[in-house]
Amino acid sequence: TTITAVLGALSANAAGRRLAGAHLIFNLTTGLIAILFIQQFGTAVNWTSDLLGIAEDDYTLKLAVFHTLFNLVGVALMVPLIGLLVRLLERVIPEKKEGMELARPLYLTESAMQFPDTAFNVLRQEIRHMADNTFEILAQGLNLHREDILSKDSLTEIVARAEPKMAVDVEDLYHRRVKPLYGACLDFSTRAEPGMLPQQISVLHQMKQGARRVVDAIKLMREMQPNLRAYASSNNAYMRSEYNKLRRHLARLLRALFGMEDIRDLAAIRDRIGRLRLEMEEDDAVANGTLDKLIREELISSEMATSLMNDSAFAYELHTALIDAAEALFGSVTAWGKESELVEPALESALDEKQSEIAQRLEHEQAEIDALKMKAN
Repeated sequence: TTITAVLGALSANAAGRRLAGAHLIFNLTTGLIAILFIQQFGTAVNWTSDLLGIAEDDYTLKLAVFHTLFNLVGVALMVPLIGLLVRLLERVIPEKKEGMELARPLYLTESAMQFPDTAFNVLRQEIRHMADNTFEILAQGLNLHREDILSKDSLTEIVARAEPKMAVDVEDLYHRRVKPLYGACLDFSTRAEPGMLPQQISVLHQMKQGARRVVDAIKLMREMQPNLRAYASSNNAYMRSEYNKLRRHLARLLRALFGMEDIRDLAAIRDRIGRLRLEMEEDDAVANGTLDKLIREELISSEMATSLMNDSAFAYELHTALIDAAEALFGSVTAWGKESELVEPALESALDEKQSEIAQRLEHEQAEIDALKMKAN
């Protein structure tokens, strides 16, 4: 029965696994005692059986008596140790932290794969889901909240009052919140592509490239995070200022990109993306000479200068990755989660070709019928 409980708890939650663990400890402990004192148990069973009028050779009832005594001894032994047992099981089998479970695809289903248009649309929705999770991770990597970034408040004030104290593990969040979705999208698209139109496949490849750049952005944030946390609250005012500039710029980029969901004009989207590409170069401490000035005037140490130079490069690459992702995703779709403007013409073109093919076939068949009629006459 102990093995059955353990096997049943393999897929259970923390409480179920703790219950199985308690069952295991109870039986192992009581079983060990029963083996060590088996002769005394035998004497107790015979005495109890005689007291209850059980026949000398009624071994079935005697086994029941033994089982009863076994459990009573186990209960008597374990009840005083319940508090210790609870603490042990809670430490060995901890409760999963809320919100830390693996992300699951919300839209990818086998039934959606039966129809190319449906498969295409659910993939766009799932990539949007992945992008939303990425936004959360990047925001937390900057020690900011999603709500603050998307608000109308000044980012300068938001960054100033948001001290970098969040204990965020970007790598862990990536493996839990993004990687499962990215893998599911790649698997689903590979299986769905054979049934799609060439135009849909072309757009889908763009979206997958955008998803790839989203993942790159997370990995770059992982490289920046330790120094962001350390220097954004540094005692050196110059380092604190430069790292807060990085945080402010990346927050402004996230606000701009995720604010484009309501824009349906592709020209306006491309114009905004073009302007965002120029902003990072203007704020780059290495490119605009700020780093050289800080070193020359000995306002920061050489170690600080190296960190700032590396993180400026990471921030520039992160900025580029997000812009590339936006171009790939918005270049074929007017907004995440809305209908693609490139798929509808593709479908219309395919429909026109099909109608033309049918018309030619009907015309050919009609010609054959006319020929047969003439021959019959």
